[in-house]
Amino acid sequence: MRAHHDRPATPVSAPAAVSSAARPVAEPTTRFAAGHGGVPLALRHHAGERRPFLLVHGLASSAQLWDGVAARLAADGHEVLAVDLRGHGRSADPGVGHDTPTAAADLAALLEAEELIGERAPVVVGQSWGGNVVVELAARHGGPAAVALVDGGWIHLAAAYPDAEACWADLAPPRLGDRSLDELAAALRARHAGWPEASIAGLLACYVERDGLARPRLDRRAHRSILDSLHAIDPATRFGAIEVPALLLVVGADAAAVPPAVGRAIEGLPDVATSWYPGGHHDLHAEQPEAVAGDLTRLAARLEERP
Repeated sequence: MRAHHDRPATPVSAPAAVSSAARPVAEPTTRFAAGHGGVPLALRHHAGERRPFLLVHGLASSAQLWDGVAARLAADGHEVLAVDLRGHGRSADPGVGHDTPTAAADLAALLEAEELIGERAPVVVGQSWGGNVVVELAARHGGPAAVALVDGGWIHLAAAYPDAEACWADLAPPRLGDRSLDELAAALRARHAGWPEASIAGLLACYVERDGLARPRLDRRAHRSILDSLHAIDPATRFGAIEVPALLLVVGADAAAVPPAVGRAIEGLPDVATSWYPGGHHDLHAEQPEAVAGDLTRLAARLEERP
């Protein structure tokens, strides 16, 4: 089934609307679970009785950037787990395995460790590179009841760069210079004016202060390895193997002008719906958590309607 929905960008300054059935939400708890090879992965967890969600961040990001979405899903009674992938956030960095297939294997191990199988099979949501990881998980390992891809899952850098060296030359993370974490926080608030404070905190969680200076948590060599993986693997080769429902949340485009990579996802995924955010930011989950959570809860409700 193929469904397409046009959606104007939600004003980021709009107050969060919580359904009348929603309940108060406590802060998430943090615990660890074993990924592939036993690598400890940090989880931000909300308990709930309704279908679980597993939220997967993008390159050099963190689980905390999902906090706004997670709180809204939890308010509707869903169990929510947001994971720090290896080398990111509070998860361990074994020094190896910084690539899409290993990250997918980490998620597969996590689903097993958390017993997210059968009736507890989750909706697995990935943003940017995290979307590619979710595609790899669903195609190669299975496990999700449905997948949602937030401005990612269709990224293949070889379409834009002739080789990995050219990719790195253009996409290597910028040097932060001599800024403290407080100075970086002020710069992020200015750059993302109107974003929820929880999202700013999520951005800051991607950094750590060393010797008084802000530095990315993700090792630069690991960053390069993940970019190499995004250059090497075409996710379009995985789409046909994904049998569960898929929702694409597409930023910066609409149904009148579908980007080629998104078009391949729409054509390649057997069961796909699309939600368009023509004026959104790449970190859509941080910018518009209410709208993203609404799309995700509708996807979960669709699963309950299936025979």
